[in-house]
Amino acid sequence: MTQQVIFSVIAFSTGKRGRIIGRTPVQARDEGHARRTAERLSARHVGVIATACVVDIEAESWGEPVVLASYGQVPDMEA
Repeated sequence: MTQQVIFSVIAFSTGKRGRIIGRTPVQARDEGHARRTAERLSARHVGVIATACVVDIEAESWGEPVVLASYGQVPDMEA
C-alpha cells in the first residue's frame, strides 16, 4: 500500500447568473505552499480553497479531502 498526500488549491470565479465556478486545480508541494498559494489567489478570485487528500496509489483510491484554508465564497464540500 503506497500512500501519498496530495495538496491542491482551487480558485473560484463567478459565472453566469452568479454561479460559483471552480477553476483548474493547482497542485502544491506541501501544506505551507498550499496555504500561501490560496492566500495569494484570494486577492483575485471570489473564493479559494486549499485541500489535502490521502491517495493510495496502488489501489487508485482517494480519501476525503481535508480543508486547510478557505477564503471568500466556496461551494459546500459536503454536497
